[in-house]
Amino acid sequence: MKKLTNKQTVVIILIYCFGITLFFNSCKNDDDDSSDCGCNSSITFTILESDEQIGFLYKNVNNSNENIPSHNYGIYFSKPNCTNCVHTFFVCNDDFLNGLGEVPDYPGIEVQFSGQAKKVCQGIWAPADYTYNYLTLTSIEIQ
Repeated sequence: MKKLTNKQTVVIILIYCFGITLFFNSCKNDDDDSSDCGCNSSITFTILESDEQIGFLYKNVNNSNENIPSHNYGIYFSKPNCTNCVHTFFVCNDDFLNGLGEVPDYPGIEVQFSGQAKKVCQGIWAPADYTYNYLTLTSIEIQ
């Protein structure tokens, strides 16, 4: 059996490392496009005016929670017959709220709203039945 020289051993190790690197880089999921998130991303789903969705609009006065994205206004609602199903939307188009007057902080004011929901970029630690999205409002009315 022939012994390998140090130079040959280094070349084999480098080829082996290159092969492993190539293998792991090719395993990336093409469907996981994390760049398609935020207020300027594609629409994930739409809440129509005909849905007559009721929620609570609040002014965010504390952006120190690193678990959620920084935002000025949010809307949240609970699903009927589900005590722990809370859906929260971070409003993208704050200027859309100018006609509503002063918006109080949490728990906010009851509103009927519609808009286009978009994916949040950062992972948020919360119970499994909580959801978070950005929202570009298309209508909002105080109830």
